Amino acid sequence: MIETIYDHTVHPRYLGAQSHVLDLGANYGLFAKAITARFGCRCLAVEPSPEPFAAIAETPLISKLQAAAAAESGTVPFHIATDSIHSSMYRPSAVVNVIDVRALSLPDLFALVGVTPLDLVKIDIEGAEIDMINSCPPSILQQIRQLSVEFHDHNGITPASEVSSTLARLHKLGFFSVRMSRQGHHDTWLINRNLCDVSTSELKFIKRVAPTWMGIKRVARRQFARLAAKRTH
Repeated sequence: MIETIYDHTVHPRYLGAQSHVLDLGANYGLFAKAITARFGCRCLAVEPSPEPFAAIAETPLISKLQAAAAAESGTVPFHIATDSIHSSMYRPSAVVNVIDVRALSLPDLFALVGVTPLDLVKIDIEGAEIDMINSCPPSILQQIRQLSVEFHDHNGITPASEVSSTLARLHKLGFFSVRMSRQGHHDTWLINRNLCDVSTSELKFIKRVAPTWMGIKRVARRQFARLAAKRTH
């Protein structure tokens, strides 16, 4: 059955000690730390914002790269937000600084990792995901086993129509997708059926049952957190 790690869903059957993961929008490295601890895989954590990048702890399994994942490689202005998770190439609501950062396209990031296919690409890049995915040639996308994407239609950064068209393109390339979040595509899991031996019956079961089950777990976690907070006061 699928699992959710820091709001990103993955299928554990296709991850292990030999796997390579690309974490785009790593922030403080919590997902990278959790995914490597869970599976013993290798992870490249890519994060452009200086403060979160500096806090990512490198290990024998985690390496880090200060760069923004983008449609094209080069140099781009990057807006530092009051809350680091909202820092972006697109201007957020509360900006404290604008800096120039290195930008790398998905093909160039693949070249840096030097391993194909990639077992998982996790994407949380605050609205830049649409342009990055759409500009990426099929030959690169088809070398990804799993994608876990935070699309930003849930908060108005990205139009829902753009998310739908991007997903339609990925479906044509052999991906099956499941939206785990109740509103928008905050947590969207995609698996490449050309690279992963997953049955139609399993995918139908996941699509029918998993979002509800994940929702129940999220509510339960919030309830436990509230109870724990009450006990400390």
